[in-house]
Amino acid sequence: MRELLEAMQPHVPGMDWYVEGSTPGDQSGIYANARLIGEQLGMTRFVPLSEGLACFVAWARTLSA
Repeated sequence: MRELLEAMQPHVPGMDWYVEGSTPGDQSGIYANARLIGEQLGMTRFVPLSEGLACFVAWARTLSA
């Protein structure tokens, strides 16, 4: 979660967050393999997280304009 929040922060000025610790049931070390979704959707290229977040934020800002 920390990595995701750090990646989002440059795209959301004034964003403030903190990590307080874990709670019962939290999981760590979870990874995904995008091979299956790529095969199902016919996708061969994916964008880096920072680029995808920038596109998402730009799109979201059009909704509130």
